[in-house]
Amino acid sequence: MQPVSPLALLADELAAETAFEVHQRRRWKERLASVATADNAQLTALLDRLLALPPWTNEAPAALLQKALEALARQRDKRNRESAPLDNRLREQVAQLYAYWRAQPALRESLLSLLAHARTSEDLRLLAELVVEDPPETTLGPAQAFAPLVQHRDYRLDDLFPRLLDGLSQPTVAVPILDLANFSARERGASPHPAAEKKELLMSLLGAIASRLAVLEERLTAPQDSLETTIQQVADGVSLGVGLCDALGLIGDQQAIGKLYQTLDLRHRRLQCEAAAALVRLGDDTGRVRLAALAAEPAARLRVLAYADELQMADQIDPQYATPAAIAEAELAIALAEPTLLGAPPTSLELVDQREQYWPGFEEALDCFLFRFHYDLGAARYTNIGISGPLAFAVGADLGELSYEDIYALFAGWQAEHADMYEIPADKVSDRRLLETLTRRLLEAGCEEIRPEFLGMFFGEPVLAAHASREGTPGIAVIDQEKLDWRPLSAGPRPLGPREVYSIYKGRKLLQSFNG
Repeated sequence: MQPVSPLALLADELAAETAFEVHQRRRWKERLASVATADNAQLTALLDRLLALPPWTNEAPAALLQKALEALARQRDKRNRESAPLDNRLREQVAQLYAYWRAQPALRESLLSLLAHARTSEDLRLLAELVVEDPPETTLGPAQAFAPLVQHRDYRLDDLFPRLLDGLSQPTVAVPILDLANFSARERGASPHPAAEKKELLMSLLGAIASRLAVLEERLTAPQDSLETTIQQVADGVSLGVGLCDALGLIGDQQAIGKLYQTLDLRHRRLQCEAAAALVRLGDDTGRVRLAALAAEPAARLRVLAYADELQMADQIDPQYATPAAIAEAELAIALAEPTLLGAPPTSLELVDQREQYWPGFEEALDCFLFRFHYDLGAARYTNIGISGPLAFAVGADLGELSYEDIYALFAGWQAEHADMYEIPADKVSDRRLLETLTRRLLEAGCEEIRPEFLGMFFGEPVLAAHASREGTPGIAVIDQEKLDWRPLSAGPRPLGPREVYSIYKGRKLLQSFNG
C-alpha cells in the first residue's frame, strides 16, 4: 500500500476543518513543505479539492493554508520560474478560488502574491485583472502582493499597465497601483510614466482630495464624536495624495502646477513636502523655496533631505538640519507619529542629552539622543522624553523624574532581546519555591502588600517584579538575589510600572557591561 502523501493529508485535514497544534511543529512544517515543492499536477489536485470544500466556519484551516500558499509563492520565485511556471489550468483555479474565498481576504491576498511571484506575462495579466475587477478588501493586500514586483525587474510593465490604472477609482488599490507606477518610473526608468495617459484623472483626483482634506482638517480642531473616523479619513487622503503628487511630478506636465499649489496650502507636512518636490520637478521656484523651508519641520525633515539629494538642491538646505542630532530628532518625530505610539508628530522637541555609548545589539559605539517632546492639545499639554539613535521610541509612562542614565537604561532594557532573557507571568511560574524565596526577600527589605507581577530570568539569574508598598508608600519593586530596586509611584497620571522598572534593571546591567 502506497503511503499517503503530505499534500493529500493536508487536503483531508482542511476538509475536516482541523489544524495542527503548536506542539506538532514537525507535521505542520511537513505539510507546508509539501505544498511549496508540489508540481503543477499535485497543485491542480489540491486546488480542485479546495474548490469543492464549503466555506470554513473557523479561521484555523484558512490560516494554515495561507502559510502554505505563501511558502509556495516564495519557493516558485526562488526556483527558476521558467522551469516551473504555472499552467493555464492552475491560473483558472487561482481565479476561481479568488472569487470563492471572498470571505477569506488573507487567502485572496496569498493568491495575488503567488501570481506576482510567478511574474510571467499570463500571471501578471491575470493579477491586474483580479485587482481591478475584484479589488482586495484592504490596501495591505495589494501592497503585499506587489512586493515581488518591486524586488525584481525581470517582467514586462505592459503586462500590468495600463490595465492596472483602471483600478485608480478603487480606494483599496489606488495607492499601491500609484506606488508601483511611480517606482517603475523612478527606479526602472519607465518612460513615459506608466500613468501618463491618465494625467487628467490624476489631476482631478488630487484637486478633489485637497478640497476634501481642507474640510477634514477643520473638523480635526472641533470637538466631535467621530474624531477617530475623521483621523482615518485624513490618513487615507494623505496616502493617496502623496502618490498623486509623486506621479504628477514624475509625469512632468505643467498643467498639474495649479493642483499642486492647492495641495501645498494644506497643513499636513508630508503632503506639503510631496507637493513641493513635485513642483521642483516641474521647474517651479515656489516649490524649491517651500521644500527647503520644510527641513525645519522634524516630521518632514528626512523626506526633505532625500528629495534634496534626488533633485540636486542639497546646497539649498540649511546645514543645521543635516546634523546627526537633527536627523535623530526627525527619526523620533516620525516614530511618535506612528499609530502604535502617539499617532501624530509632536508640537515641539528639545534635545536634553547626547552621548556616545555602546548599545545592546550593536558592535560599534553609537550616538544616543534624548529629546523632551511636547504636544499642545488645546487646554492640555502632554510632555515626555523619548530616545533616538539606536532606536526611535517612547513609552507611555512619564520619564520626567528619572535621571538620563536611568532613561537610557530603560530603553536599552526594553529593546534588548536574548534567549537567556525572558519573563514569566507570576501565576505561570512552575517553581513556586523560587517565587516564594524572592517574595520573602521583599518582606525582609521592608515591603508589604506584595503582588508579584512576573519573574524575569536574566542570564540565569531570577528577578522578581512586583507591586508593593513600603512605609505606607505604594510603588514597584524589582529584586534579585543581591539587591532591591524600589520605585515609589509618582503622583502623576502615568507612573512607572513593573515593565519599565524591570527594563531599567536590565538596561543598567547591559550598558554597564558594554561600556565598562
